[in-house]
Amino acid sequence: MSSSKSYIVTIDMNAVIAALIDINKVNLDIEQYRNQLSKKTEQRTTDFENMIAKINENYHDDLKEDIDKVLEREQKKLKMELTVQMIEHLTLVEAKRENIMQPIHDKIEKVVRQLIDERGITQVINHGAHLYYTSPDQDITQDVIQRLTLED
Repeated sequence: MSSSKSYIVTIDMNAVIAALIDINKVNLDIEQYRNQLSKKTEQRTTDFENMIAKINENYHDDLKEDIDKVLEREQKKLKMELTVQMIEHLTLVEAKRENIMQPIHDKIEKVVRQLIDERGITQVINHGAHLYYTSPDQDITQDVIQRLTLED
């Protein structure tokens, strides 16, 4: 049987991130980016609505079946395009968030690893794990924040 002891500590990653950046500004930047992408979708929808209005202006009863088929086909095409565009937009927004947050996570991980090595920590649990209780002396959140703010 192993005689090594566990040294478990906790960290509040949300508090660490909040100490480093203005998360509201990050969210605002991402929301603005999302809105820019949405304008493209709105433009495509407006173009389609204009096309329908133009067809309706020039509508002839003897072409009803043909026009209905064209409209149905175009509507299906637009729905597919908008679905693909929405998925692309979600992917782009998530990539932007990742580009903003990854360097921050890397900095945090570096400091946490330093503390692990210095203190012989065996496990680090994020407060997001719904801990019922942790002793304040086993919480490294402030230590990480302090080191990160000293680096900057």
